[in-house]
Amino acid sequence: MISIDCHSSIRIEGKDAVIYVDPFHIAEEKHDADLVLTTHDHFDHLSPEDIEKVKNDNTTVKQLKPGETLEVKGVKIKAYPAYNEKKQFHPKENNWVGYMLMVDGNNIYVTGDSDAQIKLDEPVDILCIPVGGTYTFDAEEAAAYTNMLMPKTAIPTHYGEIVGEKNSGEKFRELVDDRIQVEIKIK
Repeated sequence: MISIDCHSSIRIEGKDAVIYVDPFHIAEEKHDADLVLTTHDHFDHLSPEDIEKVKNDNTTVKQLKPGETLEVKGVKIKAYPAYNEKKQFHPKENNWVGYMLMVDGNNIYVTGDSDAQIKLDEPVDILCIPVGGTYTFDAEEAAAYTNMLMPKTAIPTHYGEIVGEKNSGEKFRELVDDRIQVEIKIK
């Protein structure tokens, strides 16, 4: 259902729709996207070249603002703020976002580049959360937020390529509550 090409490039395949969030370093042209969402305009999250590799004539491409909602092919999306509280790279006033997506009965929350513990309106089933530090949560901060949200599954992102150590995902796994399944997608 969820795959990560690299870094923070997330592909979600539901029964009715294929969604990409921040496609980046896409290895092969797939042209299978029903929806492409971007979280903000940094090069590793808004890559026109990679969007071209996944979109087709019917693809919806969007970057929402905090609080905005969208529905595409039965997938409900709500944008939440994504920003830094402890760093200057992602200021709150830029109105950059993370997304809550309802796909096949699961609330999937992609936090975007953030180190802020955003208060959510709904529970999280699957959490995609950055753990690389520098520009986002580090593994310890991400684990603390994950343990607060208590999703069924957590997937660490945003490490091992541009920032974050190759073992940041494993470090995150060690710190997360044992009741949460951690899936390492970045190899």
